[in-house]
Amino acid sequence: MHQFAIRVPGLLVTLWLVSITAAPAYGDFKDSIKTYKSVQLDPSLIVKIEQYDHLIKYFCGFAYHKKNNVVNRNFVKALIIAESSVDPGAVSVDNARGLGQIVHETGKAAARVLYNTGVNFKYIEESKLQDLSLDSLHDPAINILLTVYLISRYNYRFNGKIELVVTAWNAGENNTSLNRGRVPGYSETEDLIGKVNGYFLYLNKMTPQ
Repeated sequence: MHQFAIRVPGLLVTLWLVSITAAPAYGDFKDSIKTYKSVQLDPSLIVKIEQYDHLIKYFCGFAYHKKNNVVNRNFVKALIIAESSVDPGAVSVDNARGLGQIVHETGKAAARVLYNTGVNFKYIEESKLQDLSLDSLHDPAINILLTVYLISRYNYRFNGKIELVVTAWNAGENNTSLNRGRVPGYSETEDLIGKVNGYFLYLNKMTPQ
C-alpha cells in the first residue's frame, strides 16, 4: 500500500475494506436500497468494467487521506457501472463526464491537489493533472484516479457511510443535509444510493475484497 497524506478542509455497507454498518433510520433512500438489494448485473457490464481492473486496483492501492485505509475496488466498480454504464465517453445533462461522471470544476480541483502531492502516478501524464482539461475526464486512467481520490475524501469525511458518500458524490459534499448526517430528498440521489449499494453487494458476492 502507498501511504501519503492529503489535507482537506473540513443493509448498507461501508466503503473501507473491513467495516460494515447499518443504515440510519431516516431518508426515503431506504426504499431504493430495498429495490436494488437483489439486483443482478448484466454480464456485458462485468466484461466492460474488468478491462479497467488494473487501473482500479492500482489507484485503490493508495491511502489518500488516512493511513492504512484504502477504497474498496468493488465500490469503485459499482459507482462507475451506476454512473456511466462503463462508458468513458459518457456526458450527462449536467456535463459530468467519463466513467465516474465527474464535473470539470470538481475534477480540476482534485487533479491539482493530486499534482501538488508530487506523486508520480503510473498511467498518468503529470502535466494533465496540473491543469486538467475537459477532454481529460474521458481518459479512463485520469477519471478513475479522480474517482478513487474523491471517494476516499468523502469516505474520510463521512466516516465510510455509503449513503452519505454517494450523496456527496451526486449532490455535492457541501450539501446542507450532509452537515446533519442526512440524505436530502432528491430522487436522483436516492436512486443512485440504491444502485451503488446493490451493485456493490453483487460484486462482493462474485469477488469479495
